[in-house]
Amino acid sequence: MDIDYEALRKITLVVPLWQVMLFFFVTAVTMLFGYVRFAISASFIAVLYWVFIYNRPILVKHFSSSTFLMGAYLVVGVILVFCLLISLFIKG
Repeated sequence: MDIDYEALRKITLVVPLWQVMLFFFVTAVTMLFGYVRFAISASFIAVLYWVFIYNRPILVKHFSSSTFLMGAYLVVGVILVFCLLISLFIKG
């Protein structure tokens, strides 16, 4: 299992500023009104979108040479989806 750390250092993810501002606005408003569950869900949704949809071509290009990195990419995506589902269905 050989990890190419130089390839990881060269990756630059792109996130549009308007999306970051929208994310901060939604998170701030939901936290101010006491909807912590929805703020956590918004965080998971933002990360899922930015990493697994918006920047997918960039990451696939870099990770395609390493099965370990591609596997880790997919496992982290599945874990984030489960965390999102848990945050939506927790009572309290």
